[in-house]
Amino acid sequence: MFKSHQLFINNFSIYFLGLLSSGLISFITIPLIVKYYGVDGYGSFSLVQNVILVLISFGGGWLNQCVLRFNNYSTHFKFSIFQLFFITFFPISLLCFGILTLMDVGILIATMGTVTMFLGSLVALSIVFYQSKFNARKSFYFDFVRIVVFVLMVLSFHFVLGELSSLLRLILSLFISYLLSFFFLLRIDFRFFKISIDLFIKKINRDYFASLFKQHHYLFQYGWPLALWFTISSLLNVSDRYIIGYYLTEKDLGTYSAIYDLLYKGITLLYAPILVAGFPIMTQKYNSGNKSDALRFLKKLIFFETIIFIVLLVAAYFLKSFFIIKIVGIAATEQSVDLVLPIVCGAFIWQLAMLVHKPLEFELKTKTMLLFSAVALAVNLVLNIVFIPVYGIVFASYSTVLCALVYLLLTVFFIGFLNKKELCGT
Repeated sequence: MFKSHQLFINNFSIYFLGLLSSGLISFITIPLIVKYYGVDGYGSFSLVQNVILVLISFGGGWLNQCVLRFNNYSTHFKFSIFQLFFITFFPISLLCFGILTLMDVGILIATMGTVTMFLGSLVALSIVFYQSKFNARKSFYFDFVRIVVFVLMVLSFHFVLGELSSLLRLILSLFISYLLSFFFLLRIDFRFFKISIDLFIKKINRDYFASLFKQHHYLFQYGWPLALWFTISSLLNVSDRYIIGYYLTEKDLGTYSAIYDLLYKGITLLYAPILVAGFPIMTQKYNSGNKSDALRFLKKLIFFETIIFIVLLVAAYFLKSFFIIKIVGIAATEQSVDLVLPIVCGAFIWQLAMLVHKPLEFELKTKTMLLFSAVALAVNLVLNIVFIPVYGIVFASYSTVLCALVYLLLTVFFIGFLNKKELCGT
């Protein structure tokens, strides 16, 4: 028990310092974009960026979770995961290019966005292997390099490439940040990547795909619902923007996106070290047969997150106007100030749900998780389509709370039902 706590504290400290650094840089970046590229420019950028992030979640989320859940630390397992990655992301890359083209952003932005999506997914998968081996330092380095480069590019392109559109300069900044992060990773794992790509090119045929699927059937059974779950999870956080963009103005879209990203992503970065450091430890306990110890550890993490939320909520209540004016850098209207508290609550409830549903992941009930997330998304879409045209962007923040609460309650009730069945011996 002591070793588990010490390992969690060590990795949490590294992740916390790393993500705090990254979060502070992100907090600087969004107001900088609003200042130099305009709130409308940030709104347009967020739509393209979120297409990239949703597809990264769709294609890579399930592979990342498979690594955390099943990694046996063998070279064979790692090669197999990367073969599955290449099979998955070639069609997803075509899908990404098609979606961005339909959004009428131009061929150049569509191409850069597609390559960014592919590189981002590849780096994220590599980082997860370090996380599963409790190597917090390396996983932090890659993300830190990416964020720092992004900030530098955003500032540089504002002064150097002023003749280009705001959207092109911002997407170019995002592309370069992922590209340099990939080269930083390549410097460490060049030999592995070379062998993995050579193996894929030499063996690419239908028989090889069938053999790979048969050999790793358990990964697909566990992973395909997670692929859809991660997609829905991402859509829950971004679908309201497309509805706002359709019914309201670009200024409304930019205002909501800037406040939402600073708050929601900032809080997520604060909570992420708990999940990232704690999940591999829980998995190791569970896989070794120590189920009760894994669940006790989970309850402590939930308590830890709740304490953080109480502090955040009090701070948000007293500092919401200061946050809007001084941090985001926009006018503190009644509408913009009213966004703060519901977004903070929505972020906490969703992060809490990410811990609460871990028993379902351990029991491989990913299809149930998918069903609950689909219900939450349906609630979110219906409410937003009906009420955003009437009540504006403030309602979008409240729908975030409601859909997160729907997912959390469904999960809690189902876990309680399973426990009751287990106690009754049925």
